[in-house]
Amino acid sequence: MENVEPYMKEYPDPQNKPQSKAAKFWKELLIMIVGCTICSLGVYFFKMPNNFATGGVMGFAIVLHAVWPVLNTSIINLIINSGLLLVALIIVGRNFGIKTIFCTLLFSGEIALAEWLIPLAAPVTRYPLMDLIFATLCHGLGSAMLFEVNASSGGTDIVAMVIKKKTSLNISSALFIADLAIVIADTVVFRVLEGSFETGLFSLLGFLANVFVVDKFLDRINLAKYCTVITKPEYTDEILHYITKILHKGATVGNDFEGGYTKENRSVIFCALTTKQAVGLKRFVKALDKSNFVIVTNTSDITGKGFRESI
Repeated sequence: MENVEPYMKEYPDPQNKPQSKAAKFWKELLIMIVGCTICSLGVYFFKMPNNFATGGVMGFAIVLHAVWPVLNTSIINLIINSGLLLVALIIVGRNFGIKTIFCTLLFSGEIALAEWLIPLAAPVTRYPLMDLIFATLCHGLGSAMLFEVNASSGGTDIVAMVIKKKTSLNISSALFIADLAIVIADTVVFRVLEGSFETGLFSLLGFLANVFVVDKFLDRINLAKYCTVITKPEYTDEILHYITKILHKGATVGNDFEGGYTKENRSVIFCALTTKQAVGLKRFVKALDKSNFVIVTNTSDITGKGFRESI
């Protein structure tokens, strides 16, 4: 058996450390500011100049601005969102509503500020597909950050959260339903104005990409490791001590298993860890005995102490 002393240290686990209300508030505030800023940059610099209405109230505002140029896009977005916020307060809950009010005002304000400081007369690049890619990445990352703290930049994100609250649909499916009508409207309007389906098809492509990109970013943000340890019974207590006392995570143990090849008695330990903790566990288990077996799989859907507090 190798020396396991290097692994028997107090393991820093920020997810299980007591967090004050003030610390949680400032952390969530920072996430909301960064998430809104990323979304607004994607909309202003990549969506609006190309008339990409990939869904959402901002997409609807882009369509209205194309029909009536006198209407300001950021003002339309703010007015429509004000009505939807009432729905969020009533159905989704006060916590979501307050955060979304802040994010909606910040999102619309940032776009209005950008319109004033950096007026755009043409798209940022000469390649619409490149603009669409950056718009999709900004939307996916920004929206995922806001969803993680139970907030939204407004628009059909609110509708999606309402649908998710009242049905079994996940966020991606809810967004798909909420945004599809806006993409169809964009396709029809710009077919009439431009005599081409090009803008509408780009919007449709961006809409479909958004559904998957938001889901992938959410999975990445919530990524964790599900670990299965197969060991000899004499090592069970040491491994459990490492998981519960050093990593500060729970575990479930199954005894009296039999190895299919060796026919020897084995214990199986199940636990969910962060990525860094899983690396430490693998090293510790192998240091105990190289015949120990560790299976680690990725998961992003864990609810419980030390991970997500709600579904």
